[in-house]
Amino acid sequence: QEAADKAAADKAAADKAAADKTAAKEEPGFDYEKLKKAIIDLASAGEEGKDAAVRILTDAGLEKGQKASDAPKTKWEGMHKQAVAALAKINEASSFA
Repeated sequence: QEAADKAAADKAAADKAAADKTAAKEEPGFDYEKLKKAIIDLASAGEEGKDAAVRILTDAGLEKGQKASDAPKTKWEGMHKQAVAALAKINEASSFA
């Protein structure tokens, strides 16, 4: 019985180590604060910016009232890139006006 208990404990420890390793691999190193700032900057760029920010959050699967941090962490970097690109486009358009 002792050997079976030890084998079960060893298996549980191995499973936990594998799960931790998988979680670490899935955890992108993207800084949420960068995403948050980009979304806020975009949403502050008039009606067009606000619409673009809402679209980015919606495309990430979020519903009204949810924050960018509620999106899967694997989407944060892509959301950031979209927000930066949308803001650059708005700023470029307004500089020609």
